[in-house]
Amino acid sequence: MILPARCKQFFVETSLGRLHEEFWDDLWIQAVDSLKRSEEIVICGYSIPELDERACDLLLRKNYSASVEVCCGRDSQRIVAQLLSAGRNAHAARETHFDGWLDARLSSE
Repeated sequence: MILPARCKQFFVETSLGRLHEEFWDDLWIQAVDSLKRSEEIVICGYSIPELDERACDLLLRKNYSASVEVCCGRDSQRIVAQLLSAGRNAHAARETHFDGWLDARLSSE
């Protein structure tokens, strides 16, 4: 999960230096490893903003071959185009809002 917070500073600056930076860096490393092992990725409600440099790097530039399904409302086609231009195997979900996507997933199982 990528945090929806506007501030993407993954540490707390203190008089003793940065705290929690290693913790967050380790989580990002785990995300890269998980992405490499995944067969399918679903992006729900996340617009991949350019300001979110770490997430853009993860989703658009890291090496992975998983299929990416995008369920992001009216932004779905734009995000699919962004992923396709980055060389990803991406497609918009039939239901582009989470409730509909979840219902479709549950009924297909």
